[in-house]
Amino acid sequence: MKNCFIFSLLLLTCQQAHTQNFIPLLVDSSHYRYWYYDFINDHDTVVIEKIAAYSYDTGNRVIQERSPSVRHTYSFTADSVVKLTEKKVADNTWQFDIRNTRAFINGKLMSHLSEKFTPPDTWNNIQIYYYFYDAALQDTMSLVRQWQNGAWNDYYKEERQYNVSGDKVQEFTYYVDDTGVFNFSQGKLYEYDASHHLIQEITRFPTATGVQNSSKWEWAYGNDNLLDTNRLSHYNDDVPYYVLMNTNEYVGQDTFIARNYSWISEEQEWELERTVLSRNFSGPGIYSSKPDSVLSYYGYNDNPPSLLGTKWYYRYEDLGNGQIYYKQEEFVFDMPTSTWFSRQFTEEWYHLTLALGSSVAEETSTGLIVYPNPCKTGQPAHLLNLPIQAASMELLLFDVQGRYVSMEISGTPAEVSAPAEPGMYTLLVRSGGRLIGVVKLVVTD
Repeated sequence: MKNCFIFSLLLLTCQQAHTQNFIPLLVDSSHYRYWYYDFINDHDTVVIEKIAAYSYDTGNRVIQERSPSVRHTYSFTADSVVKLTEKKVADNTWQFDIRNTRAFINGKLMSHLSEKFTPPDTWNNIQIYYYFYDAALQDTMSLVRQWQNGAWNDYYKEERQYNVSGDKVQEFTYYVDDTGVFNFSQGKLYEYDASHHLIQEITRFPTATGVQNSSKWEWAYGNDNLLDTNRLSHYNDDVPYYVLMNTNEYVGQDTFIARNYSWISEEQEWELERTVLSRNFSGPGIYSSKPDSVLSYYGYNDNPPSLLGTKWYYRYEDLGNGQIYYKQEEFVFDMPTSTWFSRQFTEEWYHLTLALGSSVAEETSTGLIVYPNPCKTGQPAHLLNLPIQAASMELLLFDVQGRYVSMEISGTPAEVSAPAEPGMYTLLVRSGGRLIGVVKLVVTD
């Protein structure tokens, strides 16, 4: 069994990461909805809803994000990215709102300028970030300036320090006072173990008597690099006192028990408040590492986790022609009525993509060979050196821009029909829901 942690009243799924190749996807559109009851204002159920759509260039870079009332358009040069935000106004037309320009040198972000549009044709400065790096290209400082009275004025800055291993060990924030002097506002100190796991984070703030500690988070890891416990302490006159602790005990591959504790100062001991048992039901692992579903139970104090809590469902569906539908939905169990009700869901529509020379193609190289290669349009091409000889394999073709072309089902020996148009293609092979090989295919007249 293995311990991990969850934040208080928030379940975090702690799983061992395992290497797996997934079919690459680009999101086309998304729909999110969340229902909740407004207890503060004693209102009926409130619905939060977000809808978005996306467009890409031939290099699979996002060039536009759209919602019913706001859209963001991106343009690219060799050393800058411009994000132009527009809002829909009363007459149902689009009007410029904000322009953000990020400038780079040798791939490093150097500045980020924000401007506000004033009709009919004026852009006004708002704020600019400057970024500074050390010889190891660590981001050691960022300076924020605001446009006021026709000039740039310092607003705040963040300073960071790193150890020789590249781990951030200090971070400090300073705000400018009325005289233009930077004054310390907040800081954080970090410590790491030999495996570079963050094991301590202390927050510091200024007081009338000097800088003092405010809070401390501590993490403890086991020999298998999984997190055992997480503990929070606050400070009183720079003396720490415990607040809460979270642990998680793994039971088998897909089940774990999370426990939340509060520190009882009178008894000087931890008191168990809540226990959550969560079980993952594994998914096919084709497009992501998400499971098919997650079911949780909970219990309070020393009671075992037997009360129904939440259910999450995750589903991918191949709509054909390279289009993929995804939905995740959360259900909460209502004990008074003994029924499940949907609290939130997300729907997303994707298209397949695999650009030539992408990291996916490089990482999934398995010695797979297509013969003949080059081949003629419409000619059958045979697959050799397959790491898996399956009775049924899916063979997906993508053009040079990474756009989906076709999919065939093949047995053993495996072969694919070359497209009718000459060009450079990428052939992706999967079997049993797993990506098993990627190879380039050249097609000639």
